[in-house]
Amino acid sequence: ARLTNAYCLVGTGASENFYSTFQSELSEHIPVIHSSIGDCRIVGRLTVGNRHGLLVPSSTTDKE
Repeated sequence: ARLTNAYCLVGTGASENFYSTFQSELSEHIPVIHSSIGDCRIVGRLTVGNRHGLLVPSSTTDKE
């Protein structure tokens, strides 16, 4: 997962318990977004960002 002061990215394919923890703690303050980056679910290691933007690798598709 990648957490900034404006959003939280979580990879797809994890357990519901993992997702529910983020949703219950963060969803009233910032959006929790389920995504993949370059068809990988390890979004925290592949991205860097803040409230101004998000840097992703060149393998990221437009759909992601």
